[in-house]
Amino acid sequence: MRDAAGGNSTIYVTAGGVAVPLSGADYTAFGYDQLPLRGVPGAWLSQAAAKAAPVNGTLLVSPDSTTVWLVTGGAKKGLTAADFGPGKYSLDDVVRVPTALTAKLPTVQ
Repeated sequence: MRDAAGGNSTIYVTAGGVAVPLSGADYTAFGYDQLPLRGVPGAWLSQAAAKAAPVNGTLLVSPDSTTVWLVTGGAKKGLTAADFGPGKYSLDDVVRVPTALTAKLPTVQ
C-alpha cells in the first residue's frame, strides 16, 4: 500500500496493524509486486507506521532466517514445523517483512 494522496512514495506492507516500509528490492523479493498496490489515507498510514509492534498472533518471516515468528506481547516466539498443519497455524497467514522489524522485537520462549 502507499499514501493515496501521493504525499509519500514509500510502499508498505501491513503486518498485524503495523505499516512496515519496504525497499524496492524487498517489494519485489517478497513477491508483493505481484499484488495490487492499494492507496490508503496518509493519516492512517502514519498512525500504522508509528505502532511499536504487530498485534498478538501475527506471523512474520524475514529474509535473514527461515524461522516463522509468532508475535506475542510485543515480542516474538519462534515456531517449528510441528506448529503448522490442520487445526494449527497456516503458512498462508505468514507476512514477509524486512529484517528490521523482526530484529527490533525481543525474543521469548
